[in-house]
Amino acid sequence: MTLLDKLTHSYKSGLALLLVPFFFACDDPSELGLELNAENNEFDTQKIELVLPTSTIAIDSLRTDQFAASLVGKYNDPVTGSVEAISYNDYGVNGGTFPDSENGLEFSRAFIRMAVFDSRMDQPLAGETVNVYEATDTLFNGAVYLSDRSIPYNEEPIGTATYNYDPEIAEDSVLEISLSDDFGLFLFDRLYKVSDPGGDYIDSLTQGLYHYNPLVFVPGTANQGIIGFDLNADTSAIYVEMVDSVGDMSYYTFDFREKHYNQLIRDKSGSQLSDLTSEYMPSNNATQYSYIDMLAGVYTKVDLQPYLDFIESNSNLIINNSTFQFETVKSSSEYIDSLAQLNSFFITNDGRINGPASLSASAGLYAILSENSYLSSGSDLLVSVPDSSLTYQSNVTLFSQILFDNFHEGEEYLTEEFVLTSPRTLSMNQTKLINSEVKLTLYYTSIKK
Repeated sequence: MTLLDKLTHSYKSGLALLLVPFFFACDDPSELGLELNAENNEFDTQKIELVLPTSTIAIDSLRTDQFAASLVGKYNDPVTGSVEAISYNDYGVNGGTFPDSENGLEFSRAFIRMAVFDSRMDQPLAGETVNVYEATDTLFNGAVYLSDRSIPYNEEPIGTATYNYDPEIAEDSVLEISLSDDFGLFLFDRLYKVSDPGGDYIDSLTQGLYHYNPLVFVPGTANQGIIGFDLNADTSAIYVEMVDSVGDMSYYTFDFREKHYNQLIRDKSGSQLSDLTSEYMPSNNATQYSYIDMLAGVYTKVDLQPYLDFIESNSNLIINNSTFQFETVKSSSEYIDSLAQLNSFFITNDGRINGPASLSASAGLYAILSENSYLSSGSDLLVSVPDSSLTYQSNVTLFSQILFDNFHEGEEYLTEEFVLTSPRTLSMNQTKLINSEVKLTLYYTSIKK
């Protein structure tokens, strides 16, 4: 029997016990569930509210080569420290017009356009810079790239841009970066060589057999914010611009839908959380609040010990309803929102979380699942979302019942603590939880003593 089978079995067993008082509450089956004699009812429904201890920890091993996001910039936060985001991107052919001897197209210029979809800043950005370099190493498709990985690149940039950005007036913005003529002519020459359909080069281009050094996007030293590029956007590409004899323009594009990742250079010195120098060791400087900041590698850990104490001091009860409530403080920056969603990853026996495994068929071993997944042996993770008062709420009835059954069946707990993270591993948002308002509320049925 798999774990998820056992989880489903345990719940169904508990449900059967919960129905017992209703089936045997009266002698006449026609009156089933219509009337109960409170004096003779041996069952009692109660409520308990438990404050769960929380702490702020650091986890550096963030995978940044997933999804279609790429970040560039610098940001300094007084609580979580500074972050510099450097973006590494492979590129490949997309499509357009080939230059050839008949159409007489000449090279005009080359440039990059990147669709901006997200940002982190305290105020609108002005005079920010980004430089583009060619890497001297390769990005490997089968490799996993974590946030602390760096790749060497040439000292001379092939492109640069200075930009302003205000997210309130710049929706669907596009950043344009001019590229050097040397780099543009390198791409133009390859396009020209394949212009003959019967030539030897067309397959090399269209089948991706040509090698291109990855491009590295590096922020300026004085940058004050981070912007995010959508690599899947139609506008995010390298453009080779060509002009014919009458001045008409044609283009060929190379897109960024290849291997990519972000290097995140973190520095917590001088910040409130400067004592987060080792992974998973809680900060002593965060007592009233706990923090979640994916870019800074800062997470909230929640301890289930108050609930485990409750489990171990009670028997013969059924969890009717169980809810997490995590109350937050509104961000002090009008440009930074709280995280839109939270997942809950277990601290496993090795003292760490296992994010990749939480996305597998055995997710129930590594994360809290949705209620439906416990019933169907699915693997959808529990998603906690904030309400209008910025309090994250989620139903964890079956998870709570499983922990209760773990103890009373002599098994190890699925987990004794968990870490709150965002499904978006490169989220620009931040969340500040009020420690005294991280609660588990239980409604349960027990036998009267």
